[in-house]
Amino acid sequence: MLTDIVHYIKGTYVIEAHGRFPERILNIAAARFIYVRDVKKDGENLTFSVSKRGWECLCRDVPDALELSVKQKYGFPFFF
Repeated sequence: MLTDIVHYIKGTYVIEAHGRFPERILNIAAARFIYVRDVKKDGENLTFSVSKRGWECLCRDVPDALELSVKQKYGFPFFF
């Protein structure tokens, strides 16, 4: 419960990765020490949640074979 409140205050993106080998984005996140949660594999797509700062870091390091799309964003920073 406390972690949900912290993630809400910081802001959270729900991301969908599709393309060749979408698991590579998890390897990139682990190498950059980005906390990824709620990972779900749906067919060939991969869905996960990441903080606002983590999303900004992942956007810079996306391989050409992958495409990331924002399914949902929620939290305190998006109200302003």
